[in-house]
Amino acid sequence: MAKRTDGKGKLIEVGVARGVKRKKVQRSLRCELSYEEQRVKGLEMAEAVSLAREAEEDKTTKMKACKDLIESHLGHASALAHVLRQGYEVRPIECEQILDYTEGKVIIRRSDTMETIDERAMTEEERQVSFFEEEEVALKEHSGGEGAATD
Repeated sequence: MAKRTDGKGKLIEVGVARGVKRKKVQRSLRCELSYEEQRVKGLEMAEAVSLAREAEEDKTTKMKACKDLIESHLGHASALAHVLRQGYEVRPIECEQILDYTEGKVIIRRSDTMETIDERAMTEEERQVSFFEEEEVALKEHSGGEGAATD
């Protein structure tokens, strides 16, 4: 269709029937790919597959880390449940070891409650008193038990 201007400078289309309106529209239509377009699409596809594999590996790594973390928390909860069921737990407690040479006994007492937790006869090695220990024992016997140093 040809275009021309009317006498007033307005552009008009020649050969357009009255009652017909034209406008530009876009439609998605089939287009054959050129060799270059096929090559570019192939490279894009390869990159997309590579990124998908990396994401899958990342997912596997994160799932393993999450699984390990969950197992750790559940293990801790299980240990706490065991302690709660028993009503006690074993802790390191400072104790005092008393070597009583006169009675020939070794006594172990808790320092926090003074409860005797073990009492046994001395071994032959424990009965062997060094010179300094003999002085301490003699001092203890002489003073009635006061001022003696213990290990």
